Amino acid sequence: MLVIRVSQWTGMVALYLGFAWVMGILLRRARLPGASRFDRGLAAVHAILLFGPASALVLSLPDWPSGVRALILAGGLLAACLAAAQPGWTPKALWRRSFGQRYFAGVMALAALWEFGLAITSQTAAPTLLGAAAGVAGAASLLSTLRRA
Repeated sequence: MLVIRVSQWTGMVALYLGFAWVMGILLRRARLPGASRFDRGLAAVHAILLFGPASALVLSLPDWPSGVRALILAGGLLAACLAAAQPGWTPKALWRRSFGQRYFAGVMALAALWEFGLAITSQTAAPTLLGAAAGVAGAASLLSTLRRA
């Protein structure tokens, strides 16, 4: 089903770029003067447990052409570098927590769409539960930003 495939691809790319973005922000915090061991450790843990494995997953996707995989990895590295540098020519809204929460809500909506699509085609309960969890996580993140606005 095309909708499932498109939501899977866009969701995976969006999630990977989000991991890269967070990696850059954590690296920026870890480099600040007076950064704590916690900040440096959090950056290392994120790199080891999320960003590294996500990069390996992107590289191992057999149904994606190698050029597309390389482009996604380059986009992730660019996102991490931009988030670490936070150059002045970028919009300030990109560096606010509310942007990250809205981005997360969008990614969770894509994940929910993908899982609900899988539930229809597979006739099992697991994708339905994962889709519901993604939907709830995305809605909670979006509601959190709306309350602060």
